[in-house]
Amino acid sequence: MFQIKHRTQEYKLTRHLTPQRSYDIFTIVGGIMCCSIFLLGDNFFLIHSNNAYGVLFFSAIGFFFPYVIWKGKNKSVVFNKRKVNKLDTLLFLPLCAVSEESIWRICIPFLFKLYFFESILLCTFISSIGFLLLHIPLGGVKSIPYMTVFTVIAVIAVQFDFLSAAAFHIVHNLTIQYFRPVSKKKINTSPPTMSQAEW
Repeated sequence: MFQIKHRTQEYKLTRHLTPQRSYDIFTIVGGIMCCSIFLLGDNFFLIHSNNAYGVLFFSAIGFFFPYVIWKGKNKSVVFNKRKVNKLDTLLFLPLCAVSEESIWRICIPFLFKLYFFESILLCTFISSIGFLLLHIPLGGVKSIPYMTVFTVIAVIAVQFDFLSAAAFHIVHNLTIQYFRPVSKKKINTSPPTMSQAEW
């Protein structure tokens, strides 16, 4: 009886604390720590922003970047209704995106420049490699070109301001959560709807 109860509790824990959620929580805590360092010091200007046009521009790029890649592979893009109300998508995904940008685009390059290297370009390059390596397990080696372009866009965005990079990252992640590429053959060969109730 104890063994069954123990296994049930263990199952509930593993069900709610998935690897993705564990990563998200760890990243959000790290992002909060990084932001608190800048808030306590005199470096808050690094994450301050008044550039609304930059935020809008990079938000649009965040949406069209995966969309254009999918269309370039001759895929149809369909909306994924099942993920609309998920807490992970609505809460953890945006917070994790902002946290990743504060860690990898602001905090790590700043600390590298402060303690190790003079060149901000080299510091940015090293932090970008770290970000890239962290995301390879998500899509494997074949995702390196995609993630490299993503990283370059994020680095360019953060040169405008922090919120532009964060907006790009958030919109990109929401796009790949809410939309998915589907083979056109699969759509064309799907059975026709039987009645208006199924439209």
